[in-house]
Amino acid sequence: MSGGWWSVIVLSVAASVPGAVVLAQQDEGPVLRPKKPAAKPAASATLLVICDLDCTWNLDGEAKGRKTTVGVGQHVVVAMTEDGADQIKQISEAKTGGQAVVNVELRPLRVARLKVEQQAKDKADKEAREKAAQDERERVAREQQEREQKDRDQVAKERQEKHEKVTEQTAQAEADGRLAVADDRRVGGNPRRQR
Repeated sequence: MSGGWWSVIVLSVAASVPGAVVLAQQDEGPVLRPKKPAAKPAASATLLVICDLDCTWNLDGEAKGRKTTVGVGQHVVVAMTEDGADQIKQISEAKTGGQAVVNVELRPLRVARLKVEQQAKDKADKEAREKAAQDERERVAREQQEREQKDRDQVAKERQEKHEKVTEQTAQAEADGRLAVADDRRVGGNPRRQR
């Protein structure tokens, strides 16, 4: 223990100096601190996305290329066509050290959307044709009614004019007849007496 008394002196000198850091060394050897465990690399997998149409896609809300490295577990893949008209969301499961292939089928969505759009267009066209035909029927019926009313008005006008003419002629005939009777009386007197 020849080094032991030096340890005590050094300790006592260091303890007497204010603000000095006291270092202690044990006779048994250096102090061993536990090692931190080495960080394990995060488990990863490769994700390959294959679309049946030209598309862009996001992985968990972040845009990615065709192939990317991902953490193990479930991931949300959202793919959309280049024009943004069709979109699909899929859940993908990535396993340690493997490659997960995500087949994105946008074509059936596009076909269904185009079919619905065509049906809506066809329905709108049909309704427009039916409305045009109905408008034409109403126009023809309105014109027919106007012609019939014009004809009725014309017939009524002609009847009125004929009635007025007959009334005028009757009045004129009566006036002429009275005049003739009056003339007869003046000229020859009573025709009954002359017999």
